Amino acid sequence: MWLVATMVEVRLLGIFEDGAHRDFLTALVGAATRAAGLPATFDVRLTMGCRPRVFEEQALRARSYDGIVVGIDARKAKPATKRRRLVRYLPETATVLWCVACPSLEEWLMADTEALRLALAADRDDVGPVQRPSRRASAEGTAKDRLRDTVSEALGFAPLRGGLEYAADVGAHVAAIRVGARRNPDLHAILTTDLPRFVTSLGQAR
Repeated sequence: MWLVATMVEVRLLGIFEDGAHRDFLTALVGAATRAAGLPATFDVRLTMGCRPRVFEEQALRARSYDGIVVGIDARKAKPATKRRRLVRYLPETATVLWCVACPSLEEWLMADTEALRLALAADRDDVGPVQRPSRRASAEGTAKDRLRDTVSEALGFAPLRGGLEYAADVGAHVAAIRVGARRNPDLHAILTTDLPRFVTSLGQAR
């Protein structure tokens, strides 16, 4: 339970790979900080693939914020490897929430099928059941295909952005209790450990 005495706004720098990461993570982190009495305002920077040079340029602003949220895809690398490549660009004393999707954000959008159903139902009344897709391969392209097919089956038509247009609503509804530790260990760790620790650190710094 995240509790603080009064509602205190925190300023967060969001460094995100693209708009879908921004939508999902600002909704997810925003819900957690509000629940703790720490409503957050985000200053968002998109790195368009999170190339180190672009990341370094955005990270120069880090010292003027209460915390930093980094949202990127691991793709073929391990999440820890991606963090090691970028952490040197951030101040050592910064409060950072690393959100590295493995292999990509599309896997996170399918991790909690109830959250995905609620996101789709907010847009249409006649949404069918959302079935957990088979994870036959870990390639990023395959995850994109599975998300598109899962959303298409529930809606009855193909979404224009392959399902990424629902990222914010999924982020607002996703729950740790519905995300499997074995199937999606990276997201599960964020929801159960990293995000609560990040919010606690923000509260202690106020």
